[in-house]
Amino acid sequence: MATEHDNYGYTALHAFVLIRRVPEGLNIADVIEEIGGTEGAEFENGQVLFASVFVGAYIGFAHVRAADLAALQRLLYVDLSERGVRCEHAVEGPVYSRPGAPPQPMGPKRGSPPFCALVRVRAAGDPQGVMTEIGRRFQSSDPFQGASVIFGTADVLVELAGESLDAVSRPVLEVIRGTPGVLGTETSFAFTDQWRTPS
Repeated sequence: MATEHDNYGYTALHAFVLIRRVPEGLNIADVIEEIGGTEGAEFENGQVLFASVFVGAYIGFAHVRAADLAALQRLLYVDLSERGVRCEHAVEGPVYSRPGAPPQPMGPKRGSPPFCALVRVRAAGDPQGVMTEIGRRFQSSDPFQGASVIFGTADVLVELAGESLDAVSRPVLEVIRGTPGVLGTETSFAFTDQWRTPS
């Protein structure tokens, strides 16, 4: 699981946290800040590498990293749960690599421009083949930031990023949904620069 590269962004066990609700009385924006926000945070059992509020299928998202499955479970069900995270999650599997020598790994949420779309894809057949075909359909100047096979209720997670909402929403319709093997998508959007009014 995303362990073949020595780069910090690709070592150990990675997972994606999809927050659909928080306990009554809590605000999702406060929960996201509590777990580290876009800068991330270290916890006893692992790290949050990135977290943000999102608009769409879920209200918040976090990319987390832990040493192994036991540590990941403690990170999710102790460290993050204590801070109000109620979530669905997906363990990261094979990461998309752009062809070339050497291949360049491109997994979701390892840094991107302020407008972001995270697209969960349900695939017919081989999810790795569908992920590779989605990546192939994007040119280097397009908003494609990366993709991974995931183990959860969807098969692939794709990240798109750009300078406007249109730049990240249009390719979901024009490229991803038209890719052979894509059965359906679920998309959420975020503006990850400062968006809250300072109190």
